[in-house]
Amino acid sequence: MVRTWRLLFLTLVLALVLALSLGAIVPVLIGSPVISVNDEPPPEPEPEPEPEPPPEEPTMLASLYVRDLNVAPIYAQPRQAVSVNANVANEGETWGSKTVYLVVNGETEQTKSVGVSPHTSHPVSFVVYRVVAGEYNIQIGNESGTFYIAEEAPAESGGYGPLDTGGIIAIVVIGVILVGGLVIVFVLSRGI
Repeated sequence: MVRTWRLLFLTLVLALVLALSLGAIVPVLIGSPVISVNDEPPPEPEPEPEPEPPPEEPTMLASLYVRDLNVAPIYAQPRQAVSVNANVANEGETWGSKTVYLVVNGETEQTKSVGVSPHTSHPVSFVVYRVVAGEYNIQIGNESGTFYIAEEAPAESGGYGPLDTGGIIAIVVIGVILVGGLVIVFVLSRGI
């Protein structure tokens, strides 16, 4: 709106200067002298004012913030990796950088620096491991989330655990020996 008024004002000033210039030139061109009351030559027209450059729009500096926090899985086992992901967005007009802090239960645990172009976002990722069961509160910038670590299952005492490959091989070898022994006993008892 201000720009429109300035252009209108400059146009009026130019028209006035042009009209005054033509008022002094046109009579000379058609042969009639310029009449002056004091018989003095007409004053020199004022030079045109230099046009003002358009005002510069204020430049908004980088405006960085964290958004779209995602914690996965929310429920994890002890020593299981928990991924913490977010985006650092820049709503400003210039490139900017930011150090992102991963805070777990009020303690800064990891940091990453990111650079973000204007009107874009940049992903940032962290991986967290926990052994102790409980609730863990995550914060990155102005975003927060929670994940939980389950109780570790107690080790079974007494009895035998599931068979592994070595146990299965041992049973097969013992079975072959028993079957072989029975075949030998049967052959010898028939007297062949």
